[in-house]
Amino acid sequence: MAAAHDDPSLMRNIGAFFGHIFDAIYEKAPDSEASTTTTQSSSEQPIEVQRDVQEAKYGDYILTRTTIDEVRRADTKTDTSESKPCQ
Repeated sequence: MAAAHDDPSLMRNIGAFFGHIFDAIYEKAPDSEASTTTTQSSSEQPIEVQRDVQEAKYGDYILTRTTIDEVRRADTKTDTSESKPCQ
């Protein structure tokens, strides 16, 4: 029975759970310059070709669908024989 008292209480576990969620939400985002690789040049970034936004209102709700078409160059180092075409 002594082992039952060594386990953390339910309230402590719930507090730790919400603490992890709080930390994840308010975690400092990395700098945008630090998150990009140094070998990736600006010409390798995807180029947005078209953006389509559709909205529909149903009662108190607004549904939004955003479709973004981008073009980017395939990595020449990877094997393209296994790649599947867009559908």
